[in-house]
Amino acid sequence: MRPVHANEAERLVVWKPMMILDKTLYGPAYVESLVARNPGLVTSKTYGRKTLPLEVWYMILDIITNDPSLHDFAFVRANCIEMGGKRGQTLVCNRVNQWASLGALRNENEVEEVNMYLARPDLNFRLLPNPFRLDGGSQPWEIPTLLFSSKIKSLHVEITVPDFIKHFEDDLQRDQ
Repeated sequence: MRPVHANEAERLVVWKPMMILDKTLYGPAYVESLVARNPGLVTSKTYGRKTLPLEVWYMILDIITNDPSLHDFAFVRANCIEMGGKRGQTLVCNRVNQWASLGALRNENEVEEVNMYLARPDLNFRLLPNPFRLDGGSQPWEIPTLLFSSKIKSLHVEITVPDFIKHFEDDLQRDQ
């Protein structure tokens, strides 16, 4: 698993891989990307449009990103790029809310095949049907592509079965 690179949005739309979005770091990554470009982009709504010094922003972001509490994740798939609006270019991703348990895979061949589905969910493979179902009715995630250049990484690609189990199934197994 690796973070999405700054110039990778167009490639993701063609490739359409499964990805993990860290919803806990999504907001801080957006703020960091704005502050890194220009601290004046984040101002108060009061008269005078007050701004914080860059050092203070980085202290706040450091506290938030180093919080040891559990993170919340979303499983998404790249769909398209939209241009314009306040946030500029955005990567629109479909949510994936249903999947077969990957912890129940029986052998290496099944694990390898699911790894291929994670990389290329649009293809069909020999052993297993696609274990992931897109939720067409849910609100898509719109991720500003400027987040990809943030120091705070919130979107990850090249997911493997162990990555998926760690982020989406480990808690379920502990609860049972």
